[in-house]
Amino acid sequence: MLFVVYVLVQTRLQGSELLILNLMVEGLDILIWVALWFPLDALFFGLLSYDINSDSYKRASQMQLKIEPA
Repeated sequence: MLFVVYVLVQTRLQGSELLILNLMVEGLDILIWVALWFPLDALFFGLLSYDINSDSYKRASQMQLKIEPA
């Protein structure tokens, strides 16, 4: 539903001579992409990669490091 409203508003305002309307359309484009970023990422790459990364970070934080002079 949000996408339909977005398309309708963009087609009405596209090509407008007013700067404020052009800025509103550009801002709406950015807002829609930010809102859709995580769902699209999860669709294409899956949610399992987030679990793998969190396990790697947990293991890395528990590593014991010893720094010796060269």
